[in-house]
Amino acid sequence: MAKKHPGAERIEQALLRLLKAMPLQDISVTDLCRAAHASRSTFYAHYSNTEDVYRSLIRQLVFGTRSLKTQLKQAEGSLPTAKQPLCALMQEEEYQGLVSDDRFMRVFIELCREESTISAHGIYDEICEDEAAAHALFVFQLSGCIATAKALAQGPDWEQAKDAIDAFIRGGLRGVRQRRS
Repeated sequence: MAKKHPGAERIEQALLRLLKAMPLQDISVTDLCRAAHASRSTFYAHYSNTEDVYRSLIRQLVFGTRSLKTQLKQAEGSLPTAKQPLCALMQEEEYQGLVSDDRFMRVFIELCREESTISAHGIYDEICEDEAAAHALFVFQLSGCIATAKALAQGPDWEQAKDAIDAFIRGGLRGVRQRRS
């Protein structure tokens, strides 16, 4: 993604901070501008409303994280990558308010479908017979990752949990492939 305007970056960072203290529906444009030390004209040059800022942050996660297929290959040590998995980004303090928002998963899935140039379901499309099954597995995996990341936020057991989850997903993928054959 292209580098953002400094005013837009400040507004997004301000929203991340504010989301730790209050839900999105309680955050006004005035609150965001004040917290970002930005004018309303700067805000409206980049966003229409607070929802646009929220969706922009989630969009960055959609494009800024590695795919499940890449994550599983990297976890096996067979593929180096610079991008982090979504679950690792969710562990970072700055994203806690965003990820804790009740609408996060719904918007994340929606943006995956809207924004992706390839299928949002990724590896599940390769192994499932139809889109409904691929979507169900994608939502199952994503909701599990989000719930686990929230439950173990910045805890010392995260790496072991991530390794166990990756192994669980690989086993599930093998099971679905075997069911198809």
